[in-house]
Amino acid sequence: LFPYTTLFRSRINIHTLKENYAIYFKISSMIDVLGGSFERIHNSYIVNKEHITYRTKDYVILNNGLKINIGNKYSKQSSL
Repeated sequence: LFPYTTLFRSRINIHTLKENYAIYFKISSMIDVLGGSFERIHNSYIVNKEHITYRTKDYVILNNGLKINIGNKYSKQSSL
């Protein structure tokens, strides 16, 4: 599975280990489609929990080295 998705306007960018894909879909609906190994941590980010190597209350670091801030709204809800 892919490490994370980003939202830009109404386009979701799916970032895989090899390629990136763009689809038009509501990010709020995307989390329901993806299932339990994914979690929304920011208005613009959904992460695959299996790709997280480090986590604080403010950010996560993925196994590809990407640091993603956790939004205030999501830090209280996060189960990571």
